[in-house]
Amino acid sequence: MSAGRLIPLILLLLLLGAAAYIYLQGGAEFVMATIDRILGKDQKPLVDTRPGDDGKARPGIDIPNKPLHGKLSDQKFTMQQATIENGILTLRQGKDFFPDRSVTIFLFTEKWEIPFDKTYTVKSGGVSMGTIPHVHLKYKVKGKNIPKTEIFVRDYTMTLVFSGEKNNRIIGKIYLKLPSKKHSEIAGTFRAEIKGFRLKTDGTPDLARDNFENLRYLALLGVMKQDPTQDIKDIKYYDVRYDSSSSRDPKKTLTGSLDIEYKVGESAVQGKRYQFVKQGEWRLLRALGLNQVAEAHPFKEPDEKSSVYAQLRFLTAEALEQHAARNHKGKGLYGFRYKHETNKDNTVAVSTAKYALERGSKSLHEVRFFFRYTKQGWILRRTLTPDETFDRKTGKVIASKVK
Repeated sequence: MSAGRLIPLILLLLLLGAAAYIYLQGGAEFVMATIDRILGKDQKPLVDTRPGDDGKARPGIDIPNKPLHGKLSDQKFTMQQATIENGILTLRQGKDFFPDRSVTIFLFTEKWEIPFDKTYTVKSGGVSMGTIPHVHLKYKVKGKNIPKTEIFVRDYTMTLVFSGEKNNRIIGKIYLKLPSKKHSEIAGTFRAEIKGFRLKTDGTPDLARDNFENLRYLALLGVMKQDPTQDIKDIKYYDVRYDSSSSRDPKKTLTGSLDIEYKVGESAVQGKRYQFVKQGEWRLLRALGLNQVAEAHPFKEPDEKSSVYAQLRFLTAEALEQHAARNHKGKGLYGFRYKHETNKDNTVAVSTAKYALERGSKSLHEVRFFFRYTKQGWILRRTLTPDETFDRKTGKVIASKVK
């Protein structure tokens, strides 16, 4: 087996971890299909098609072949958006960040599992087989900015039927009646956008999708690329993030980062700070040391057209990295916090950077930098001493008088 084919298999098994073992008990065909796809032995689509129950709606519940509608908390409900991600189905009405009305159903599947050809049946007051999905009902209340939430873990009635996929949407239908304070009953069909982590037909993650698992996969790939057979263990991820604010625009360049710590065999813990970029698909941008500051190494450096905040953040991160190299040799940097103050003309600024030398430590170090705007742009003039203060009105740095 070539290293190129071995790496995806090892990475997937590391990503899925112990949870995969539990899930795959009684379902070894799924993991064997994964391995066969990686080895090039199988040409069938890699999906889990095992039905739940018998794959049919229960007698006595006739789900209409019409778009999902009904009432939630005695308010009219017409579904406008449906998504499924990491085993969580959301059916919502409303275009704002908070829905006008919504139902969120937690199916408790594994992150990589999409419930094709499955049926979930819950009987109020009866016996339901397996793990019962949890249902969160949300609805707006007059005079409140945040919707009210009711949670149901039993004693409700539901038939939820999933079938196939079309245009990255899973086709489904549902009947749901909740014992809420006010009448809640919906029925009909939906097509839920499939979001989050997903395997392609070659058994590797679909890197065009925005999710934390893809970044973890790429980080593992970076760790293992030199020797895919090395004994990687005790893997931990920290500060996994990406720019989700613009992820709805497929043409927008996204960036992300994470910290990974691990052992090779019985060696001491090692760590890296990885940066990622998405231009169509996510890829590894660069690896930094834990003593480096991610904001000092952006995919695209800010220029004079960038906001003052963006320019100062970049320059402050650069100055912090140099400050740490002089004062904290051999130490990692964590928990960055920045604060920027300018005078009213935006010609001088003081930026405060706070950071920790141990992960999770609440003991923060602080350093302040004085910047001045010139024809060449913002320039670092010096590091302020602890007894100096910045007067935003005058733009002057003032040293406190020692009594």
